[in-house]
Amino acid sequence: MESKILEILLDMQKEMKDVKSEIKDMKSEMKDMKLEIKDMQKEMKDMKSEIKDMNTKIDKLEYKMTDGFETLELLTENNTNELNKVKIKVSKLEKRVLEFNPVN
Repeated sequence: MESKILEILLDMQKEMKDVKSEIKDMKSEMKDMKLEIKDMQKEMKDMKSEIKDMNTKIDKLEYKMTDGFETLELLTENNTNELNKVKIKVSKLEKRVLEFNPVN
């Protein structure tokens, strides 16, 4: 009977050691996981910063495009106005030429 009790106690002691070892392994894994989480948080922060920079660049490009189109519209309008002025001058010159050079 005593040997049976001793055997049970030894088995329990072995199980306790196994449990302690598992707990130690789990703590180590948790520590590693915490480090991974910190690394991921840093990566996310860096990515957030990169996204912010990209958004800023996109906003600047959009502004330049809008400004460029507005400039093109103004230039087109100015060119149209100048072209109309030239057409009027040409028309006046043609009338004057006809006055000096009658076809009849």
